Amino acid sequence: MSSKTRIGHTILAFGQVESTNDQLKLLLKEDDLESGLVLDCYEQTQGRGQRDNKWQSKKGENVHLSIFFRPESLRVDRQFLMNEAVALALRQTIREYVPSIEVKIKWPNDILFNEYKIAGILIENVLQGSFVEHTIIGIGINVNQTSFEYFNRAASSLLLLGGTPIDLDRFKKSLFDHLGFFLSKINQPEYIQGQYERYLYGKMQSVLIQIPEKTAYFHIESIDTWGRIILKDSYGTYGPFGFQELVFK
Repeated sequence: MSSKTRIGHTILAFGQVESTNDQLKLLLKEDDLESGLVLDCYEQTQGRGQRDNKWQSKKGENVHLSIFFRPESLRVDRQFLMNEAVALALRQTIREYVPSIEVKIKWPNDILFNEYKIAGILIENVLQGSFVEHTIIGIGINVNQTSFEYFNRAASSLLLLGGTPIDLDRFKKSLFDHLGFFLSKINQPEYIQGQYERYLYGKMQSVLIQIPEKTAYFHIESIDTWGRIILKDSYGTYGPFGFQELVFK
């Protein structure tokens, strides 16, 4: 893999789509796409995240886009490296624009400031044999929006946190640069996983989590190679748990 993966060399801009991930899938049925291509939109009406949660966003105020990407020789059992690399790129971009805040990654793929959600990721991998053939990376970032409905987690934006409106085109260029850097490192799993766990919400503090056995305060012990979470409290170690097997309270 080259020293830096190119992201955003081709951008397909839409006025309004229901879901950037779904729109990119439709395009993929019609034609082969170049790795690194971005599908961007001014307004997304039915954005979604993990567990089919809604992603609310006011038109023209935020970033909502999807990226078509072909990783080189990424094995199925290491596919969570994609989530980790993209989360690190989002965190780095946000820190570039609002350096005064401490940004955490909430497993598996939300970006938080304190308890407020400011960005989310939806990655959909297509597998071929033992490898990831291609992936669609959906990204939503609250940039200039100033009011939010409350769903399962309170939300905020970079404007609310930093106090200054952000130029979306410049912001997206920075995001593509950081994505290019971290995606080029997925063949260095120790580096990516180490950085991901360094900024992981719940890694260095106890958080309230519901697991099949009980609801209690745990801290995150580690993330295994499949992307499953391992928890620990004063009574012992629990897991590993997949995406649908626990809930942060």
